[in-house]
Amino acid sequence: RDVSHPQTELHREVVERTLQQVGMSQPEIDTKVIEVWNKIDLLSEDQAEAMFANLPANAVPLCAKDGTGLDMLLGIMDQIVGQAQSDTAVTFPISKAKDRLAFLHQEVVVDTERTTFDPSGEWMTVYAKMDMKAVRRYEKFYGRLDGKD
Repeated sequence: RDVSHPQTELHREVVERTLQQVGMSQPEIDTKVIEVWNKIDLLSEDQAEAMFANLPANAVPLCAKDGTGLDMLLGIMDQIVGQAQSDTAVTFPISKAKDRLAFLHQEVVVDTERTTFDPSGEWMTVYAKMDMKAVRRYEKFYGRLDGKD
């Protein structure tokens, strides 16, 4: 939001109400929303000091014009996205199952009840909760998740 705007708090309230209207709970808003406080370059020195003194943990002050604070925002976003886990299908030849299953069981949570085998009996697919870091590690060692290297 534009923190230099006289109605900046009203803008925050409108965004929060909108998030609630689309189904986010207040605890989700409090823990999952990053407030981007843009146009810090337009604040007076006194306004900037007051802003930094009352900066919530989920707020990132920045100036899009000159890039101040952008690295911090990108770092936070990378961290959040990297921690997000999704249900991921991992397919590989049964002949390579021992190493790959060992890796998966060591690194992530594997849903063993959803393991499937192709009709030829040569390939298997397992499902695991994987974040981006785990996906990258798997692909570094074994190639694509779909087994089509």
